[in-house]
Amino acid sequence: MSQRTKVVGARTPVIWLLIVISLIVIAALAVGGLVIYPQMQKQQAEQARAAEAEQHYQAGLAFQNVGDVDKATQEYEKVIVLDANYKDAQSRLAEVKVQLAGSAATATAVAQATVAAGPTATAAALEAHYQKGLGYMNIGRWQEARAELEQVFAVNPNYNDVQAKLKEAEAKLTQLSPTIIPTRRVVAATVQANGEWQNSGVTVQAGQRITLAASGRWSHGQSNYGPEGYDKYDNSAVLPSAKIGSLIGRIGSGRPFLIGTSLSLTANDDGVLQLSMNDAVGTFGDNDGSVTAQIDVQ
Repeated sequence: MSQRTKVVGARTPVIWLLIVISLIVIAALAVGGLVIYPQMQKQQAEQARAAEAEQHYQAGLAFQNVGDVDKATQEYEKVIVLDANYKDAQSRLAEVKVQLAGSAATATAVAQATVAAGPTATAAALEAHYQKGLGYMNIGRWQEARAELEQVFAVNPNYNDVQAKLKEAEAKLTQLSPTIIPTRRVVAATVQANGEWQNSGVTVQAGQRITLAASGRWSHGQSNYGPEGYDKYDNSAVLPSAKIGSLIGRIGSGRPFLIGTSLSLTANDDGVLQLSMNDAVGTFGDNDGSVTAQIDVQ
């Protein structure tokens, strides 16, 4: 018995040593965790703030590019709250505040007035509306994008890729909210005799039923008549198979069709419904008067 007790007693210091070492390791790990974990949390918080700042910064750039200086100002201010020295947010904010004071609004008003003038619009005004349309598309503001692109399309349907961009905006609007285009709507559009293709203010989709009824008086030279036109044909007219002075239409950049005093048709394509007097291309300047078209879209 005395020999067995002696052996067990010899192992006791080793066991205690292992226990002490284990406690030291556990304590070291605990202390390390107390130091490292807060640092990790701080680093993650900084990364999150940087990501949020970048998100607001990019939104500010997008809004600034489309001339929406109010929203651009809000986004840049959010960036500065998160990080006062983030990129060039400070200088960007100062820039949009100057624009907000009136210079950008004046430039936009001039561009819109120029485009509203129809075929006399300048290339710079068209490009301004085109770029605004692209900018709105980039930030997902599809209704504003469609409005800008339609203004370009109404003046020059072949401007850059405006037809493709307009279709893309229409498709996105339909995808996001089919109710944006009502089930049925009736619009009255005035068509001037002295202007070629004019935007009716109606955008249709393939398969929709369109009914038009026109009235009014306009003239070509000395003649005066209604939207049915008069008994003369011209091979150089926009639609040679229709009478000169008759009301004609087209959807997007599609083929022209005769409307006259009334017409019902089913749209074969998506696009803006455009209206015009039928006259020889480039000779609209001496025409006078206007007709009104009631447009029923279902």
